[in-house]
Order: sequence, then C-alpha cells, then structure tokens
Amino acid sequence: MFERNVEIDFYGEKKIINLCDNYDNFKNQISLNFLIELNKMDYIKIFYDDEENNKKYINNFNDYNQLLSKIEKHEVSLLNIIVSSIEKNNLNKVSINEKKEEEYKNNYESDIINSIYDYKKNNNKKNENKNEIIYPVMCSICKKENLNNIIYFCLRCKNYVCSNCFDNIKYNHSHSYNIIMNKEQYLDIKEIYNNYIIGNV
Repeated sequence: MFERNVEIDFYGEKKIINLCDNYDNFKNQISLNFLIELNKMDYIKIFYDDEENNKKYINNFNDYNQLLSKIEKHEVSLLNIIVSSIEKNNLNKVSINEKKEEEYKNNYESDIINSIYDYKKNNNKKNENKNEIIYPVMCSICKKENLNNIIYFCLRCKNYVCSNCFDNIKYNHSHSYNIIMNKEQYLDIKEIYNNYIIGNV
C-alpha cells in the first residue's frame, strides 16, 4: 500500500496527513485534523496547483482518486483549504451592484471563517484540560526523551522522531513514517514492529 502523505495548508495552519482511500473519509480527516465542524465542510474548497499552476479542486470521488494518483507519483505535495465564495446567483438575490455584491461575499466568507475559528478555539480550550500524552521513547535526532503528543516512527530505521525534527527531515527521509497521535496508536506501532522483527529473524 502506498503512503499518501501530503501537506495541507488552511490559512497558514499546516499539517501533514496520510490520506485515506475514500473521498467521504477524506472530508472527515480534514474535519478532524483542522477542527472544522462537519456541517461547515460544505463551505470550504480544497485544491492543489497542477503543472501549469491551475487550481484543481477536489469536489467529488473522481477528483479525489485523481489526487491520490498524483500524490503516489509525487506530482502533488501540497493541498490548500479555503472558505468558498457564496454562489453568484445567490449574491444577485441580495445585492444591487457589484460593490455590495463584493461586500456581501467578504462578510459571508468572514462569518464562516470566524465560526470555524470559534469552534477550534472552544475545542482547544477543552483540550487544554486533558493530560499531555507522554511516550517513553527518545527522538533519534535531537535525543529528547519522553516525547509528547504527536510523534513519528520509521519501521525500517526503527526510529522515533519528535514533531520538530520531523518538520526538518520529512521531505528528505527515504522511508515512510507512521504518525502516532495517542497511546493506542503507540501500542499498535510497537506490536507491528515486534511482528516485523519476528518475521525477519
């Protein structure tokens, strides 16, 4: 199976995500990773720039399959998320001239962005009260011990890497990394690694 890691930029907030096979699940991934309520997903547009710098939007199953193919061929490494403009025909119902139309569009986009960030802010406040996740491992690069929150593991190198070091090596490392975001995933990776060792003895 191919690793489909891609960087996603949502107004300067950037994350690397290993994309799933299914378009609907992809939207759920975006919702979870960027804390965008599912009912707000209809208001966002996801796109990448093709070889001729044209924006290619991901609107359906076919668009998504084409994106996966391009990522596997290393033709796409960055996706962008923006809040979509209100449809032109809806604007015409409420605006009289182009100036008002543009003002309405900007207010509409601003309201959606604000509601998304309000949701993210409230979620972050809830998460502040949760205990930090600590993993009993050391970063193979900076040698920091007891790594926390999000870490990465290379099965072939048998190395754990902290988030800061991963940002520095993510495009240069020749193997795929597994992302670990909770204790269950950490235990799962350990089990996979142990099975891998036994199978290669």
